[in-house]
Amino acid sequence: MFQRAKYHRTSFFLGALFLVIIVAAFCTRPLITVWEYSVLGAPCLVSPDWIEVTEKEFGTLVETKFVVSNSGKSTLQLTNFRKGCACDSLAVVEDGKNISLTSMNFAPGKSAEISFTQRVRGEVGKEMSSLIGFETNDPSHPNFSLSIRGPKVTGGLFIIPEFLDVGSLLKGQIFESYLELFCDSGAEKIVVKVLSTAPDQVQARFIPLSEMKNPSTNPSDKNFLGRVLVRVRGDNPGGINSFVKVFLQSRPDLPDSVKVFGKVVQLVEFYPDVVRFPQQSEPGKIYQVNCIARSPYGQPFTLEVKESPRGISVEIESKQPKDFHSIKIAVIEPSKIDQMMSGKPLVLSFFGLIDGKPFRFTLPIQWNTEAF
Repeated sequence: MFQRAKYHRTSFFLGALFLVIIVAAFCTRPLITVWEYSVLGAPCLVSPDWIEVTEKEFGTLVETKFVVSNSGKSTLQLTNFRKGCACDSLAVVEDGKNISLTSMNFAPGKSAEISFTQRVRGEVGKEMSSLIGFETNDPSHPNFSLSIRGPKVTGGLFIIPEFLDVGSLLKGQIFESYLELFCDSGAEKIVVKVLSTAPDQVQARFIPLSEMKNPSTNPSDKNFLGRVLVRVRGDNPGGINSFVKVFLQSRPDLPDSVKVFGKVVQLVEFYPDVVRFPQQSEPGKIYQVNCIARSPYGQPFTLEVKESPRGISVEIESKQPKDFHSIKIAVIEPSKIDQMMSGKPLVLSFFGLIDGKPFRFTLPIQWNTEAF
């Protein structure tokens, strides 16, 4: 009796397990398989998954063509084309002309030639790879991707250094440095032009091998093309932000660029560089400001007041040469501030000597009208 009951329980569990497996298989199985869908009339995309191209030169425009077709039994739709870069273009070729491509419809048995134009990117000496993607109504390829691969990107221009950091340049100083140009192995390159995007501040001049006075200082690399002399002028305080662009004969519309950056500083800098009255505080308005004048390079200098507007007092802590000076600026008669505001813009003028060289500095004074 006991053994028969045990046998029935075992049979029940095995039967239940078999039923669960059947239900799970039915639930996870697509309602219509790809083969059944095709038989019932679905479209069918035929396209290469990847295309192999030859070595391409960096920066050049390259066109690759491929054919797609519909081997199904209903219209094939291609939509939402995607490219690796906005600068790339896709077009359908009709009667020998490229027509911009956004979407396509193929009747059963029809095909079309697609043109993909790209500017070669990637690291010189490494494999080239680009990707094209689109969506279809083919149930077996709802999202399709096609890659275009090349064994090597060639024709690059190597510039050393890759960027030029000028640092802090004193006003009036001139900074000079060289960029060295090398071409890709086995590729003959001709530099046709070198320019700066900020020529008033940064000048650039190409010096070919034939013009170099001391060839013994040149790199021994046979692919050395020459140098670019970069000259930065520290005429006006502020940021330095420019690019030196090198144009090659083989691709005149796509220059190689080197960023030049830094800043031009005063011989003496003032903090703050604008004095505002009155200053706000919890007790009330304050008509006194403490400033600091300092040398960016720690050079001692003298400082004295050259000109001060009437009603403004200026006190410099020390008249001895120091690398920084504390300055106390105050409004003597705040009640007359409205009269002072009605006049021309006010400035404090300072004079000093640094490293035996005279310098002048003007410090603007602004009135905080919202405080009244």
